[in-house]
Amino acid sequence: EFACDGENKFPTLEVKGIPHNTKSLVIYVDDADAPTPRPFVHLMGFLPVVERIDENVLNHSILGINDFWKLGWDGPCPPKWHGIHHYYFRIFALDKKMMAQSGFTYDEFVEILNSYADSIIASGLLIGLYERK
Repeated sequence: EFACDGENKFPTLEVKGIPHNTKSLVIYVDDADAPTPRPFVHLMGFLPVVERIDENVLNHSILGINDFWKLGWDGPCPPKWHGIHHYYFRIFALDKKMMAQSGFTYDEFVEILNSYADSIIASGLLIGLYERK
């Protein structure tokens, strides 16, 4: 349902324990097992403060260009017979509102996030697994 072999939908995520002074959320999803020089990016985005992240929230967020060269989410699609891949869903809570425009690249994302590093007040991590046969 969430991978390239299915509907390629974004999985709904529940975010718990968001600090009361959070002004924006950051989401970053990558595949660290991809046979690429750096982890393969599936999603980068600056989101409003919500406890439920789904496709509707992503459609109203500031999103970057993933490594499929598309804006927003693209699901797991590892090479067949490459074994199990680990997908890291990272969420950061910031005490400042993010200032960016949709369409940013990975390098721009890193630069923006580094400029807000002092504003990160909480984070969370979920690891998903997927294998194509």
